[in-house]
Amino acid sequence: METMKAIVCSTYGPPEVLQLQEVEKPFPKDNEVLIRVHATTVHIGDTKIRRLEPGMGPVRDFFFKPMMRIMLGFKGPRNKILGMELAGEIEAVGKGVTLLKTGDPVFALSGNVKLKVEDLIFLKELCEAGKPRSVIDKRYPIEQIVEARRYVDKGHKKGNVVITV
Repeated sequence: METMKAIVCSTYGPPEVLQLQEVEKPFPKDNEVLIRVHATTVHIGDTKIRRLEPGMGPVRDFFFKPMMRIMLGFKGPRNKILGMELAGEIEAVGKGVTLLKTGDPVFALSGNVKLKVEDLIFLKELCEAGKPRSVIDKRYPIEQIVEARRYVDKGHKKGNVVITV
């Protein structure tokens, strides 16, 4: 069994619930690719999931929290590895993948490091056309993930907060 390092969220709570752990490395299905992540961002969506706070106001949150637990997990997130944006390179390709190859650079939006090839091709074309613009507020090494999450949670974030892996 091959492993990799990942930031794991096993329970809901403050930034301190995040832990850097060794996890089993996933393998791509036929129409998927596996991405070696070089950098990721601290996204407000991840923060809301980790804190189990929809952020819609006290009355609405009261009704939405049970729905979030049903959808995301009762004791903690079912998907223990949070993340919505990433930059990296293709590490492995599924049998049905022909348009991308190992070593290709990618930027992706995802809740997982395995993505459908069509999504990656679309994003690659956008990047090649110079359409995306990024605004980086702060950068943190992966060892400072708790500090990065705390920075975002306190509302200091003005652009993307990047975690270098």
